[in-house]
Amino acid sequence: MRGKSRFFIVVLVALLLLSLTVGMTACSSDDATETDTGSAIDSSDDEGAVDAAEPVDTRRQLVETKCSLCHTMDRVWDADYNTEQWIGVIERMKQNGLVISIESEALILEYLTNQ
Repeated sequence: MRGKSRFFIVVLVALLLLSLTVGMTACSSDDATETDTGSAIDSSDDEGAVDAAEPVDTRRQLVETKCSLCHTMDRVWDADYNTEQWIGVIERMKQNGLVISIESEALILEYLTNQ
């Protein structure tokens, strides 16, 4: 009986570690593909016509990409924090597994502070 209990505990611990690993992986992603700083450039053809496409706010996309890994966006948009409070929130999220570059962190902080 003792052998079965020990096996059960080992399996339970393994499942717990697996679920934590999956959760941490879901809350963190590689920032290697984040190179755009948020400025959109209108393109012109040879006759001087300007492309009418809406500029994409990559700062907002970055916020949505990172924050929605663990939260609903309503939770983020409803938050009413000042710059210092947002810094604290971002630091706490990093302690909880958020992986983010310094540049992306600055863009997210700027966007959230000014929204």
